[in-house]
Amino acid sequence: MKFYFLNGTFKENKPTGLAFKEALEAHHAYWGPYMKAGKVLLSGPKMHGAGLIVLKCTDAENVQDYINNDPFVTRGVADFEPLEFKPFFKIPAAEDWFKE
Repeated sequence: MKFYFLNGTFKENKPTGLAFKEALEAHHAYWGPYMKAGKVLLSGPKMHGAGLIVLKCTDAENVQDYINNDPFVTRGVADFEPLEFKPFFKIPAAEDWFKE
């Protein structure tokens, strides 16, 4: 299993108004099934910038495919940088999610 922080950064000329709202709704709809399936531990907006997603993938899955299909990316709202990490310290309640 591989674990990633997907660090989002808004594009300089991102859509605004209704186009942004629609992209945000599509972004939430896109990640919802992954959250329900246990692939996403958490996600949310950063104080300054786009958002952060904590994602787990099997070795066979390509994290870049998740990013490339995100409506925030396809609609020109944000880019996401995948930062792979190895969990070391974690609270007991999160142990199951981080099992390899």
